Amino acid sequence: MFLFLSGFSVFFLFIFIKELLWVKAIKKDLSDVLHTLSRRLGRAISSFGAGDIGFHISRVLDQVSVAETTAVAELLLTGTNDFNSITDNPSQRLCFIGASGYQEGLVAGQNIARLLNGKGSFVCFFPDYNQTNHVLRMKGCVDFLAENFPAIKCCGVFEAKGSPEFSAELLRKTVAKNPDLSLVYITDGHTPSEVGNVIRSQKLNIKMVVYDGVSSNIQMLKEGIVTAVIEQSPYSQTFDAVMHLYNACEAGWRPMSSKMYMEPLYLDISNYKYYWDEAKDIRILRDEEIYKLAKPEPNRSKKQYRFAVLMPQLTGFFAGLLAGIEGAQEALKRFNVSIEVIDLYHNQEEFGSAKYYVPEIQRLIREGYDGFSTSVIDANIIPTINEAVKAGLKVTTFSTEPSNFREIIVNIMDNIKQLASMSQELASAVEQSSRANSQMSTAIKEINEDISQQKNKIDDNDTQLSKMNTMVTDVQSALSGYVELVEKIHLNSQDGDRAIDLTVTDALSLKKTMESIESELLSFNEKLALVSKFAVTIENFSEETNVLAINASIQAARAGNAGKTFSVVAGEIRSLAEKSRNTAENISSIVKDITHSMKQILGVTEKGSSEVLTNIEKARLVQEAFSSIRKALGDAERSIEQINSSVAGVAIHSSTVKDNMSSIDQMSKNSVNRLGEISVSINELSLQSDYLAETANELKAMAEEQSSSFSQLYIKQEN
Repeated sequence: MFLFLSGFSVFFLFIFIKELLWVKAIKKDLSDVLHTLSRRLGRAISSFGAGDIGFHISRVLDQVSVAETTAVAELLLTGTNDFNSITDNPSQRLCFIGASGYQEGLVAGQNIARLLNGKGSFVCFFPDYNQTNHVLRMKGCVDFLAENFPAIKCCGVFEAKGSPEFSAELLRKTVAKNPDLSLVYITDGHTPSEVGNVIRSQKLNIKMVVYDGVSSNIQMLKEGIVTAVIEQSPYSQTFDAVMHLYNACEAGWRPMSSKMYMEPLYLDISNYKYYWDEAKDIRILRDEEIYKLAKPEPNRSKKQYRFAVLMPQLTGFFAGLLAGIEGAQEALKRFNVSIEVIDLYHNQEEFGSAKYYVPEIQRLIREGYDGFSTSVIDANIIPTINEAVKAGLKVTTFSTEPSNFREIIVNIMDNIKQLASMSQELASAVEQSSRANSQMSTAIKEINEDISQQKNKIDDNDTQLSKMNTMVTDVQSALSGYVELVEKIHLNSQDGDRAIDLTVTDALSLKKTMESIESELLSFNEKLALVSKFAVTIENFSEETNVLAINASIQAARAGNAGKTFSVVAGEIRSLAEKSRNTAENISSIVKDITHSMKQILGVTEKGSSEVLTNIEKARLVQEAFSSIRKALGDAERSIEQINSSVAGVAIHSSTVKDNMSSIDQMSKNSVNRLGEISVSINELSLQSDYLAETANELKAMAEEQSSSFSQLYIKQEN
């Protein structure tokens, strides 16, 4: 019995000691680790409440020793991590280029409401709560539908872990619980394929709205399995991200806003062909998208930059991002810019994990890269990004990037500073605008006076144009009469020309005739010369005959009676010789007279020929004069035609000018009326400027007040 009691006592003593040690361990945990955690968390909350939104809780390295306090420790550690995620130092990267996840969710919600006609049910699948952009896509859609379309029931929001198979299983379970399910909303482009197979195989009448214009989703869109695709232009995101790296390094480029959001695109069966090349089965960039792409600055420094792009994956949606990188490589090739693409995909569970990103970024820092661009899926990458920025690297982000409360507050404070500055600029601009309005009012009055003077001048010009039109009409009438006169003169000159031609022809014929007569007269004169010679010969012959007759008479007288007959014959011969001599003398006298007359006739003929030649020459001169007159008349006719055409043109232009003057007169009247309206508008604008100035000053005061309020917040930037 004693042994039994002793053993029982030892057992209870052991239990007691064990409980005592357990209580002691709990006290130690509570006083050490848990107390420290709860004290730091309490201090952090107090500091945050006091305005220190940069407070960061340091980790407790000691581990709890009792299982019962582990749950409490895990809750405290989760609270610590959640608090630190709110106040963590935000990313110091240059800018983020991508779509706003919440805005994409709103676009999806608006179109889901339209597709369901405001009533029905839907389920939402997203990869993981750690992937901020997918959470925002989910919240944007779910919040919009819950607030605006209560008749559309949400059958659940599920983490699908980025697994197509798990997403398909989730759909089967959801349909089993909700047979009337109308639509499934998936926030990524990777998992819809298996969900589509379930809808296809079970012939479910369920619409599907998904993200990313990849080949598999477009094929299902064409089949009718997918109803709509929300596209975010991946090419533009990485192209601009790389281009901004280069421009920041080369030209000191800075963004107007640190988040450069792109508008989401809604694709359905009616418009997808506008963005999709069916022959190549790839997304195409439209002209308006190409126009918006960032442009490289000239490489004046001649430096050969080295950049890297960290990619969580290279297939599916990320193939579009890769295409944008390749486009930037091509655009920067002429500047010898090196762009290294680094694929950090290992498995879907560790998709975008800092485990792989942090060492790679540290390598880029060590090797002296000029900058890099990356998507930020895991927020634990951000401290290393800030380390790279501190080391002098330029960093841009794309596609996805988490935000925290501190970053939002910092952005608000920056915006408030900009608002204050812009309010001051606005007030100054309003003041300048007011002065400009006053100057415009004065100028309008002067313009009104000028228009009145111009109207008087226009009226005077109109009168002068009317007179000119009358004169032009008179000129046209006179030209018509002159044309007729010129035509008559032209006809008469042609007749005179023909008469001169006949005269010249007749004169030439007369000249030929006179030349023929002259030739005949010369021939006749030559023959008369021969006759004169014959007369001299006869005269000489008669003298010799007379001498012989005298000698014969002497001889007959000597002969006596025997010579009487011969004496008679000699007398007769002497008488004949006398007569011959007288005849020869008469012939010579006549020949002389004829020769004299012939000389006179030849002189007259020569003179006539000369006069005929002179007349021919004069006729030719007259003919040339007629030709000149005819040519001058032809030129006159052409000139008159040109003058007539010009006068007609002047008449047309005068009429046009008159019409224009009338139009100008009407426009002047309209201008006067409009100037009156402008004057009224300027007066209203002056009043609005005063109101705007007052508003600008109020905005400035509000900005200063908000700045004063936010100045109470303490933000310690981590080094």
